[in-house]
Amino acid sequence: MQGQRKVRAIIAAAREKVLAEGLSQAKMSDIATMAKVSTATVYAYFPSKDALFLGVVEDVARDVETKLDAYLYALDGDPIETLARAFLMRLNDPAIRALFRIIAVEGDRFPDIRKVFDTHTRRRAHHAAIALFERLANEGQFEPGAAELASRQLMGMLEHETIILPLLEGQDYAARHDEQMARDATRTLRARFAAIPGRVDAPTVAHPDRKTR
Repeated sequence: MQGQRKVRAIIAAAREKVLAEGLSQAKMSDIATMAKVSTATVYAYFPSKDALFLGVVEDVARDVETKLDAYLYALDGDPIETLARAFLMRLNDPAIRALFRIIAVEGDRFPDIRKVFDTHTRRRAHHAAIALFERLANEGQFEPGAAELASRQLMGMLEHETIILPLLEGQDYAARHDEQMARDATRTLRARFAAIPGRVDAPTVAHPDRKTR
């Protein structure tokens, strides 16, 4: 138990330091001081800063995954709009934004860490969207066979407005409210992928990670 408390304290301190200062600026000695343990204790549990960074990424990813699940299981109103709001919650989370910046700059050094981050955040959201769109297709509300394409389009629209445009335009960018973005994305998807009465065939969307037999 004592060991678990120390690990939690170290990760909490590292999370605060790394997300505020960046990975290269965060010092193991400062993290130890904040966690109220010795530097030797930090290294006993995390033999390198890279190992500690992985712990931080996993900690942030678990938090975001829990919040995302809470949104998805509390579907209220239009399920696509609820899903869009859940995506925006993830994209606007300060910890996620900080990790995005770190991984964007230093991601090549941490391919395994980038994979963990992607699995617990973006891929988790992508799979949740596919499941929703397939359910709507089974209910006759959505175009059959288009779930993966619709998921990628939804994520692309929201990521473009919350990540790409602010990077390109900087302080000149006037962000819209999440509710408006979610509503607009929902209208776009429903217009693009609404089920067509009497249609039998459907486009097959190839998944880039799957091999065609």
